Amino acid sequence: MDHPELIRLGRKVLEIERDAIEALLTRVDNSFVQACELMLACQGRVVVTGMGKSGHIGNKIAATLASTGTPAFYVHPGEASHGDLGMITRQDVVLAISYSGETSEIVTILPLLKRLGVPLIAMTGKPASTLAQQASVHIDVSVALEACPMNLAPTSSTTVTLAMGDALAIALLEGGNTKVQNTWFKVLTDPNESLAAFDGSPTTFVSSMRQRLRLASRELRERKVFGQMQEERREAFEDEADGLSAATVVAMRADLDAPFPARSHVLGVLELLQLLCEGHNNDMQDFMRVQ
Repeated sequence: MDHPELIRLGRKVLEIERDAIEALLTRVDNSFVQACELMLACQGRVVVTGMGKSGHIGNKIAATLASTGTPAFYVHPGEASHGDLGMITRQDVVLAISYSGETSEIVTILPLLKRLGVPLIAMTGKPASTLAQQASVHIDVSVALEACPMNLAPTSSTTVTLAMGDALAIALLEGGNTKVQNTWFKVLTDPNESLAAFDGSPTTFVSSMRQRLRLASRELRERKVFGQMQEERREAFEDEADGLSAATVVAMRADLDAPFPARSHVLGVLELLQLLCEGHNNDMQDFMRVQ
């Protein structure tokens, strides 16, 4: 195949995908707004799920949401029906991606999500599909044509889905987190500013934050002590390991490699700091930089 033909084929793919994204503009509508509102109101995390290529796109969308101030993570739908559904709580919002809207691994967990009462945002290319019909909000990411010459390999459809995910993430960044940062900046820099803007009860809010910081501080101390103790035990074990049976050595090594018991106090504080340190409020950045 000669060079001009390769160039022609490459440009054709980009043209098809460009047209698919342009067609997406009219679908940034009330459904898009409803999806944003559900995620802005979310008290937990946005849980993204998808199978195959949609799963890869979902992973990227989850990462983009998290890096722009919307707590999010990805759950594999196949693993969800084998125990990982326990990672989803009633405070979360689920964003499910399936072009056909009939992916069996996702359809299987829909009754479980409904039982939890979790808001469900669906991104599909088939508005009449099972997933689209059962979702709280459906966002249409259908395409007229895949870039694949056989119209089979997900190409235009995955590009469009990723672009819509970016649109959601940045809309949330500009539309929601800016307000949070601006309010926090006023609270931190103006002694007359009321914390009631957050929950109507400044006393409750302040005491809750102080308690969280105390717990996080204690957790950090516990982690340090735990690490020191594990290191001392590991050194003592290495000195005595030669006289122990192989089974005992394996069991003791597993015990010494055990992680620190899971805590959420530090994570909660870090998530708040992440939200405060996003780069869309220069005054807040300058304030945080000198603290």
